[in-house]
Amino acid sequence: MPSSTASACCTPSTPFARPPRASGPLTAAERGSFREFRLRLVAARGGETLAQLLTRANAATWSTEMVAVANALGAGTPLRGGELLKVPRAEPYRPR
Repeated sequence: MPSSTASACCTPSTPFARPPRASGPLTAAERGSFREFRLRLVAARGGETLAQLLTRANAATWSTEMVAVANALGAGTPLRGGELLKVPRAEPYRPR
């Protein structure tokens, strides 16, 4: 690569030439607003549909088709009472 091209890529007028300025530490409210999605097991009620289960479990971030695939089910399969299904849940972020 010619030296003129190499030096041109790193001039202060090009994007990313300087690190971004931090706006300060996060507030407690900002830290509390972070959410992570975790898979949780939810027991189905007899005859319940996937859509009903997702609504009841407050887990509507995935489509019924995605939940069906994750649980090896057909999208329209009636659920058996007590059947455990994996569903995504938004939860507060907790550093590990």
